[in-house]
Amino acid sequence: MLTQPRLIKRLAAATQPVDWDAVFTALLPKVYRYFCYRVGEGPLAEDLTATTFEKAWTKRTRYRQDLSSFTTFE
Repeated sequence: MLTQPRLIKRLAAATQPVDWDAVFTALLPKVYRYFCYRVGEGPLAEDLTATTFEKAWTKRTRYRQDLSSFTTFE
């Protein structure tokens, strides 16, 4: 359950625009390492990483900061 201060903080954060460059920079290594673990290093891991970020970018208008963190966004 959200307390009132936490709810206010979440709602305030929801009105701030997402810095997509910062999100990309922060998550790129993590996403790439995940795919390297699953399929091995190389072009396939790079392609899967690129596809992941492409999908996130094309669906960026559906992202709701007040409901979840970016790492759970599809």
